[in-house]
Amino acid sequence: MEGAAQLLNETVGGWTIAMRAVARRVQSVSQEVQHAFLPVSVEHKTLSLTVGDHRALCDAARILLPRYQGSAVRLFRGASAGERRRRIYGLSWTPDIAIAERFAHARQQWDGGSVVLETLAPPAAIICSVDYPEPFTVEELKSKFPELPQQRIEELADQGFHEEREYVVDRRHLGTVTVARRYPQ
Repeated sequence: MEGAAQLLNETVGGWTIAMRAVARRVQSVSQEVQHAFLPVSVEHKTLSLTVGDHRALCDAARILLPRYQGSAVRLFRGASAGERRRRIYGLSWTPDIAIAERFAHARQQWDGGSVVLETLAPPAAIICSVDYPEPFTVEELKSKFPELPQQRIEELADQGFHEEREYVVDRRHLGTVTVARRYPQ
């Protein structure tokens, strides 16, 4: 799966073509494939920007990721104010408002500032609940990637996405989305 992802990264429009093909032509995949695709989707956190087709990406994600099997969840998302105005919410949401605030603060310099969005996501909207593995220690990263410089090893060890408790959400199935917090530009 990682090899296929690398090949798609090296193409122009490859991810879009692949996600549209999966959405149109694939009915289901094995749990083994779903569990192999999950770390690829985590590694490619900006896949929605790369694909550029929300419908195809969500439809493909429902096939390629482990299916959510739970009840409705109160979720938050740190976003630009423009995302809220256009109601083109991204796929990554969290049940932890502090994590959403961190993402909102990172987008505060964008035109119009940023917001923390809140919604009660029904099960139909939740594609997948992402269980991140424990982060690698600096020593583990040195062992796994001996060619990387020390600074890059430390950056990787400090990425901090492991605590996100991320839910992959299809905005087409969300009900009311409100602004929980607003931050000026």
